[in-house]
Amino acid sequence: MSLNTTMASWKQRFLSSLRRRRGAARRRERLLRDYFLISVLLIGGGLITSGLVEIYFRYHESREQLALQQKEVASGAAFKIEQFVQEIHNVLKGATKSRDIAPRGLTEDFRFELEKLLLIAPAITDAVALNEQGLIQVQASRLRTVLPEAKKNLTTLEAFKHARQGKSYFGRVYFVRGSEPYMTIAVPIERFAGDVIGVLQAEVNLKYIGDVVTNLKIGKAGYAYVISRDGELIAHPDISLVLQRRNIREVAAARAAFDSAPAAQGRVAIVAPNIQGKDVLSSYALILGLGWAIIVDRPVEEAYEALYASMFRTSLLFLIGLGMALIVSFFLARRVVYPLRLLREGVERIGTGDLGYRLNLKSGDEIEVLADEFNKMTSQLQESYTNLEQKVEDRTRELTESLEQQTATSEVLRVISSSPTDVQPVFETILADSLRICEAHYGGIFRFDGEAFHHAATTNVSPELLDYLTSSPIKPGRQSALRRVGLERQTIHIPDVLADPDCELPEAYRKEGMRSVLAVPLIRENSLIGAITIHRRDVRPFSEKQIALLKTFADQAVIAIENVRLFQEIQDKNALLEAANRHKSQFLANVSHELRTPLNSIIGFTRIVLRRSEGKIEALQKENLQKVLVSSDHLLKLINELLDLAKIESGHMEAYAETFKVEDIIRVATTTVEPMLKDGRVKLVTDIAPDIPPMKTDRDKLKQSVLNLLSNAVKFTEKGEIKVAAWRDDGLLKLTVSDTGIGMKQEALQYIFDEFRQADMSSTRKYGGTGLGLAIVKKFINLMGGDIVVESEAGKGSKFTITLPMELKQ
Repeated sequence: MSLNTTMASWKQRFLSSLRRRRGAARRRERLLRDYFLISVLLIGGGLITSGLVEIYFRYHESREQLALQQKEVASGAAFKIEQFVQEIHNVLKGATKSRDIAPRGLTEDFRFELEKLLLIAPAITDAVALNEQGLIQVQASRLRTVLPEAKKNLTTLEAFKHARQGKSYFGRVYFVRGSEPYMTIAVPIERFAGDVIGVLQAEVNLKYIGDVVTNLKIGKAGYAYVISRDGELIAHPDISLVLQRRNIREVAAARAAFDSAPAAQGRVAIVAPNIQGKDVLSSYALILGLGWAIIVDRPVEEAYEALYASMFRTSLLFLIGLGMALIVSFFLARRVVYPLRLLREGVERIGTGDLGYRLNLKSGDEIEVLADEFNKMTSQLQESYTNLEQKVEDRTRELTESLEQQTATSEVLRVISSSPTDVQPVFETILADSLRICEAHYGGIFRFDGEAFHHAATTNVSPELLDYLTSSPIKPGRQSALRRVGLERQTIHIPDVLADPDCELPEAYRKEGMRSVLAVPLIRENSLIGAITIHRRDVRPFSEKQIALLKTFADQAVIAIENVRLFQEIQDKNALLEAANRHKSQFLANVSHELRTPLNSIIGFTRIVLRRSEGKIEALQKENLQKVLVSSDHLLKLINELLDLAKIESGHMEAYAETFKVEDIIRVATTTVEPMLKDGRVKLVTDIAPDIPPMKTDRDKLKQSVLNLLSNAVKFTEKGEIKVAAWRDDGLLKLTVSDTGIGMKQEALQYIFDEFRQADMSSTRKYGGTGLGLAIVKKFINLMGGDIVVESEAGKGSKFTITLPMELKQ
């Protein structure tokens, strides 16, 4: 659908709407009513929302405050009860600390302590001291002189068993004579700490707890009571409930106290039925050491009495404010209606197409300012309406061209990335997009070798012109746009080749009908490497945007050409490097073989001379022969390492699996390096886990790796410890070699496993070596399917960790 059609349709709908408004004159009188109703809804809704939010938050805040107050009362009462029981417990513990206990044990003289106990703690009615066999040794009672079961064995009682283990015992609540609550407390009697010689058991009257809950004042009708975990009432202001032995475990407050998850223990109050079935606000506090809970109940009506009064006052103020707001809204509506009516009539005239009409409204307020701004807008609309359509079309065309150019650029980049070794697909894509976006008829891409252009790719050309372009090179000159690019190294744009006096077109070009030409050079590092040309058969110069687009395509063509060149160079260099590496490995292998034979002869003859000349030559000569032997052994080790390295790099080194025990390998390696230790200043330690099963891998390579690591540790450790450890971890062998030697800097860890590299590569380094030992270890471990890592810190030592599969994978 075109822009003209869309705007005409919009105008028709607008005019139809205005005609319907003129035909509904009676509806205009509803403005006052609508404004008033909207004001009522908005202001009333705001006041209602504000009032409800205020009531809601006040309700919850007051409820939380009440709950916190009750929670504090419950917690205070719980603390008193717990303190009461703890004081009795402390008195019992104090009685067991008698000075006669340690020297004489539990004797009849302990009765004095029990009688003193009854005097100090009125809540204790009976006290019994049991010996280690659970027999009553001494007893005292507030109510009777002799207990009826004085000789009974009490070893089976839970109180005795618990206290006999050196722990205090707090028994469950029971009732004497069906009314008074009691509990049993037992503590160990110790001669010394941990030496239990008996148990002190006391029966405690819990009447004090009833006094605590009775004296609690919670509002007008609030009360508190204590229950056990089993739901039995221990204390209640209504003593009849206690005497009835009622179990209230299923009351909501009791369930909340004992059954709540730890995360829910933070709740301070709940609203639920109490023992009598009335709704109350309940708070509770646990007495954890005794398994009790104190619950505080307050009737809901009393608890929320102040809250309900506050809510009533808030509602009354809300209604008064709402009435005042409605009255003000009514007068404001009348003040606004008349200016709005004039403004509406003026808008209707302008909407019918009368853009020359201006509003004349003098109300002295914001509506007058609105009318003036509307007049300004109408003037601007009248001025811009005449050329709006043309601007929209121009902008749409520009956006379309930009989108096409971006899409084409992205397509060329995609082809470049997908064809790194061949520029032909890139050239074909560039030509196709150039001809389509620049509205050209045919084009070509040419490569420049420093002297002439050569055909690379063309699109939409005739066979005759293609034969001409491929038959001979095109040298720089003034005869065509392409030739001028060779001379000037810049973009050449010829609007009409027939009107250009310097242009001399061959017959093939004349038959093609070329008129307008654009040629852009391909420049790489300020050197000309080619050009792109596009042609039109009619006289129609190319725009600046089209020229810029073709330059972008030229840059992309240069990138594609450079990518192919670099890729080919890398391929050639890789081939040369591989050949050089093979030659190096072969050379090392040949040289190593050639050197080992005479070197073995030198070592053998030196040993023979030393053995046969024992006692026949001077000490200095013998020392010189020893130096020859040591140096020859060192050189032989170096040659062997070079040979191993050459075999690995040439791919001739293989791993041969055999079954063996790890501890055998470690024992052989440690035995080999023990003579190299620094005169007792270095200690060699092994730590091999006993549960390592036999391994199946290359025995010799693992032994050589461990030996190389140990040799390094011995060389760089002047004093301290060298440790070899092995264990099994998740089906893999872990083997570590650690030392307390000189260590390495962190930057050396990056290249320590490289060939011919050492931690200290300076010419003044203290320790010798070729730098092949660790490189061979890493290659051996990798060949066996494992890995090796190193941890080190300068001045503190190094730790090498080998990880190997228990069985070599062939």
